[in-house]
Amino acid sequence: MGKGEGESLETEFASGTTCHGFNRLAVAKKWPHRAFWTVAILWGFGMTTWMISSRIEAYFKYETSTEIRVEEKYALEFPAVTFCNFNKYRRSAMTALDWYIYANSKLAEKYAFEADYDPEATAALRAAFEGFEANLTATYPGGFDFGNFTRRIGWELNNETMPLCLFRMKQCFPENFTHAFQSEYGNCYTFNSHHDEDSLSLQQTRPGAQQGLYILFDIQQAEYTELLSLNGALGVGIDFQIHSWYERPNVAQHGLGAGVGTAALVSMHQNELQNLAHPWGNCSNDRTLKHFPRYSRSGCEVECYLEKVLELCGCKPFSYPGNAVNCNPVDQVLCADPTIFKVASNFQKECGARCPEACQIIEYPPTVSYAPFPNYYMAQELASMYGTNANYASENLVGLSIYYKDLNNRLTKKNPAMTPSGLLSDIGGQLGLFIGMSTLTLMEFGEYIIFKIIQCCRKRKPKTSQSKGVANNVKVDESGM
Repeated sequence: MGKGEGESLETEFASGTTCHGFNRLAVAKKWPHRAFWTVAILWGFGMTTWMISSRIEAYFKYETSTEIRVEEKYALEFPAVTFCNFNKYRRSAMTALDWYIYANSKLAEKYAFEADYDPEATAALRAAFEGFEANLTATYPGGFDFGNFTRRIGWELNNETMPLCLFRMKQCFPENFTHAFQSEYGNCYTFNSHHDEDSLSLQQTRPGAQQGLYILFDIQQAEYTELLSLNGALGVGIDFQIHSWYERPNVAQHGLGAGVGTAALVSMHQNELQNLAHPWGNCSNDRTLKHFPRYSRSGCEVECYLEKVLELCGCKPFSYPGNAVNCNPVDQVLCADPTIFKVASNFQKECGARCPEACQIIEYPPTVSYAPFPNYYMAQELASMYGTNANYASENLVGLSIYYKDLNNRLTKKNPAMTPSGLLSDIGGQLGLFIGMSTLTLMEFGEYIIFKIIQCCRKRKPKTSQSKGVANNVKVDESGM
C-alpha cells in the first residue's frame, strides 16, 4: 500500500507539474515512448544547468561595456585655465644674492638630474654645496623659504603683463586670477579657479571664440633669466593648461605652449568619463583629500608624494600645498626631488592602491592652431601705445583665445556587462527555454518534496505502532497462563 501511495504521489506530480516533459513521461504507455521522454528531460536539465552555470560564471567576471553618446547642452561650465611664463624669475627684481641662490640651486638641480638621483652622487653633491647651505643659514637665520623667494622675484600678473583680458566680450582683470605655484615655472595664475563647491562657475552659452576667453600677455622678454648653462626653459612665451577647477594643474607635463609673436586659437570640447566602483571597477568618489575640495587622482598623487617627502626630508617642495616648512634649495634638490623621483618610478607600489581613478572625470581636449601676431598696422598701433618700436609686439606679446567649439558633452560611460537583474533574467530565460520552468514551478517542486517527506514519516509510524501491539499481546497471554 505504501508503494502504491508512493507511485500515486510521483504520478500526481509528474502529470500536474508545469515543468515541461514530466506530464508526457507520466502518460507514456510503452517503453520507447518513456525512454524518449526520459532522455529529453535529462537533456533539458543538462542544458539548463550548463547555460545557467555559464551565465553565473560570466556575471562573476564583472566585465563592463562602454556606452558612448553625445549630449547637447544649452551651456557648459568653462574650465579652469592656468597660465605660466616660461621665465621663472624677473631679472629686474633680482639682487646679487638672489642670483647667487638661483645659480647654485639650478646647478645642484642640473648635477643631481644628470646623476639620475644616484644616492652616492647626491651625497657627494650635498658635500659640495655645504658652503652654499651654510651661507643660506647665515643670511636667513629664520630659515630660507623658497616660496617667499619665488613670490617676490617671480612672474607678476598685472595690468602691464596682461594688458587685455576678455571673457564673453566682457573685461576681466588680474584680480579674477588665482596664484598657483608650479615648481618648473614658479608663479603661475589660474583663471576661473573655484575655492570651493559653492563658488559660482563661469559658463559659455554659445560656441565660438567671441564667447570664450581672450587674453593678451606681455611676457617682457627683457626680464628673462633663463640660461642654457643652467638648463633654463627653451621657450619664450606662455605655457598653459586647461583643466577642471578642482584639479591641481601640472603645466610642465600637460601644458600647451604659445610663443611670442603668435595668436593661439584653442578650440576645445568637453569629455565626461564615468567609471564604475567595485566590483566592476576600482573608482572612488567617497575618498577625501586634505588639500583639495574634491577627489581627483592627480590631487591624490600630490598628497602621496607630499607625505613621502615630509617623512624623509622634514620639509615640502614650495609648489606643494599645506602649511609645512618649505625646503631650502639644497634640501629641495638633494632630498625632495630624489624622493619624488623614486616614488614616481614605483608608483603602483607606493601610491597606486590609495589613489584609484575618480568615478567621474571631465577633460577638455584642445585643438590648437597658431597665426602670426600682430599684423603690420596693429604693430604700429601697439608701438604707439607702448612707446616702443614696431618689433616690440612680435618679440613680447602673446595672444590666446580659448573657447568651446560646440556645446556638446561627449559622455563615455562604463556599465556592468551583466547586472544582478540581468543575471536573473538570463536564468529565467534558460529555465523557460529548455524545461519550461518558472518560480511557481520551483514552488511545485518544493511542495512535492514536502509531501514526500510527510509520506515517508507516515510510512514509519504504523510499523512502530504494530510492533508495540504485538509486544503487549504476548505479555497478556503470558499472564493469562
